[in-house]
Amino acid sequence: MPKLPVDFQTFDDPVLIKMLDAGTTYAARIRAGGKGWLSFLGNSGTGKTYLGKAVTCYLHGKDKSWPQFMAKMRSPDTLVYDSVTDLANTRGVLMLDDIGVGNDAKPFGLDLLMRVMESRRSQPTI
Repeated sequence: MPKLPVDFQTFDDPVLIKMLDAGTTYAARIRAGGKGWLSFLGNSGTGKTYLGKAVTCYLHGKDKSWPQFMAKMRSPDTLVYDSVTDLANTRGVLMLDDIGVGNDAKPFGLDLLMRVMESRRSQPTI
């Protein structure tokens, strides 16, 4: 199994070890043509974003940020449907991070998130 190019300290914590193993397994599965989602849940500061970005960059070379997307959605010049479609149709793996931060948890943000998630059911998403 490939080793992710990250310096992720697990400190022998079984939860962090499990996160690293899940990220590595997911990356191998996606590289082999698999599909699906990977979700990290945990307290602030446990490395969810760091590890998610590492997996995303390893597979795709870049990541997209949910907060940046939501800021764009609030711009009066943005065509919401086109932007949601573009995000949902991102080629390769897409990482949705910091969902529910600030104003995103309001109905507007939740509706956009549901549209993106529905469109990416079988596409690689973190």
